[in-house]
Amino acid sequence: MKQRYKKTTYGFIFVLCLLFASACQDSIPRQIHLSIQEDAATSVTVTWVTSAQKDTETHSVMYGRSPGEYTNVATGISKELPNKLFGYVHEVKLTELEPNKTYYYVCGDEIGGLSEEQSFTTAPKKVQDISFVVIADMAITLEALKNLNLMISEAPSFVLHAGDLSYANGNSLGWDIWFELIAPLAANVIYMPSIGNHEDEDKLGFSSYLGRFALPHNERWYSYNWGNVHIVSLDTESSFLRGSDQLEWLEDDLSQTRADTDIEWIIVFFHVPPYSSSLAHGSNPVVREIICPVLEAYEVDVVFNGHDHTYERSFPIYEEQVIDDHPNEYHNPAGTIYVVTGGGGKSLYDIGNDYWTAYTESIYQYIKVDILQENKTLYLQSISSNGDLIDECWIYK
Repeated sequence: MKQRYKKTTYGFIFVLCLLFASACQDSIPRQIHLSIQEDAATSVTVTWVTSAQKDTETHSVMYGRSPGEYTNVATGISKELPNKLFGYVHEVKLTELEPNKTYYYVCGDEIGGLSEEQSFTTAPKKVQDISFVVIADMAITLEALKNLNLMISEAPSFVLHAGDLSYANGNSLGWDIWFELIAPLAANVIYMPSIGNHEDEDKLGFSSYLGRFALPHNERWYSYNWGNVHIVSLDTESSFLRGSDQLEWLEDDLSQTRADTDIEWIIVFFHVPPYSSSLAHGSNPVVREIICPVLEAYEVDVVFNGHDHTYERSFPIYEEQVIDDHPNEYHNPAGTIYVVTGGGGKSLYDIGNDYWTAYTESIYQYIKVDILQENKTLYLQSISSNGDLIDECWIYK
């Protein structure tokens, strides 16, 4: 177990503000990000913003299978958000795509301007190797930027963000700068968030978060498949108590998933951790009592959380007991591994240690997960914002 302290440098934020202020002078699409609302193998949603001064109602996405050759055009919706500094948000859903194919696209219109060409790859229908990254508690900091640059280099299939994204706290400019920060990654890779406590903004509620993302189901909790992996996002800022809509939905979703023989792995992410030895927030006993029995009953493989600004990986746990205390290799574990990945960029917290702790460290980091189909292996790495390997574990089925 290690404790590291770093002083986050915020000087670069001033530069970002200057660049952003310059960008606001035109209506070229900015803050482009990709998400999933329907079948990840055949559909992708493109979201971007433009300034209000020169905005039009003709925004669209032109896309095709080859660079510079756009054989398809799709239109969607435009909306103005409460407390929105940078004009309009545009959402366009692309449908009837081919699975596991790369598409090239530009968005905007010829009046206000078109974006630079971006690309994305749809999810596979068949079983194949998958790689994705996970982060939480990012904010607008130098360490967040370093993590983002490393995640771009990983070329993941998708990103999971376990809450507390921008820390804008009701400041629309904060959201705009954060979306500018993630755009080099999010414009080319599916970026899927869950709600954290800092998404609940004074007098605005969750309107900034919900208005800027296009997500499945009710957008507060949802699920999707990527090949033979089932991904579930929960909302610990909404009721998840027994009898709540969210908990009933979760049980129904996991029940259907376990009945699907094509699904091999289940990954769940949400903000508040049921298992955390951090000296700041620590474990949430209500989350542990209510949500964990459902996750463990349906044999969820890994749960990712944030909230505590540390890194911590648990041993496999079932009914609050460690069922395998090997340091980092687990063969058909009869329990769930819980990972806190709160070192996304916000100031770090002190760590502790408890009976479930396989490894913990106070450090800026993100998670990379590789699912290798040939030997049915999940390989998890925690990587520091300097690119160093912090921790790793293997799950074999």
